Amino acid sequence: MSNNDMKDLISQFKSSIFKFYQNKEKEEIDPIILLDCNLSRFLIARDLDIDKALIMFINVNTWRKNIPITDINISEIKKIKKLFPSYWLTLDKYGHPVYIECPGIINMKKLMKITTIELMTNIYIQNSEYMFTHLYESLSNKSKLNITQTLSIIDLKGCSFRSLSKEVYVYIKNIINIGNTYYPETIYKMFIINAPFVFNTMWSLIKPLIPIKTREKIHILKTGQENILYEFIDKDKLPKNLDFTNIDNSNNIYEKNYLDWLER
Repeated sequence: MSNNDMKDLISQFKSSIFKFYQNKEKEEIDPIILLDCNLSRFLIARDLDIDKALIMFINVNTWRKNIPITDINISEIKKIKKLFPSYWLTLDKYGHPVYIECPGIINMKKLMKITTIELMTNIYIQNSEYMFTHLYESLSNKSKLNITQTLSIIDLKGCSFRSLSKEVYVYIKNIINIGNTYYPETIYKMFIINAPFVFNTMWSLIKPLIPIKTREKIHILKTGQENILYEFIDKDKLPKNLDFTNIDNSNNIYEKNYLDWLER
């Protein structure tokens, strides 16, 4: 679809939205999801079907009025990040932010002593809000590009059968549902690296929860396929041996910007 065709479709979509809300004075529309870049997300997620996209828009707008986020102390988040490394690392060659998660080294027993699945889900939502309401706009303004998606790297180094706990499954199920339902079309690419054999079992459980469109963006890299990742990210911006579990982020401006945003 050409840019002009998409603009026309977005215009028609807006008309449908305003028509739906015109007699609902008490129901305000969240301005962030009314931006053209976000309206296109709903359309793409629903195969350019305006009626289906409208249903999705209404659900998201309703949810955003009472986003289930509790106040989380920044020191709590930092403690959790030590046990479950996750951080904003850099930008890829096309300006997308690069986000890292290292679930393979999680010790769930230790983690559950300082947090809960609900709190971790809240942190995921806050991270998504940062991305959705602040990061994309900030990067777009600086680069003069239209940045609307994230490149994610999931480092499974250390993953074992012990990693396949009930808590892990519930957390993954929660964030997949939230991401697909309320933050559609935010994934540019997702690379899963250092995946052990046991990951096949985990993937068989997770895969059915992920929409086909999203699955097509997920790439599980085997040993020797590192060059695929380097096609998208400059090699000097990544750690040696692609081990993301031990990175010092104390001087990382991208992670610092996120933590500063949390403390706003």
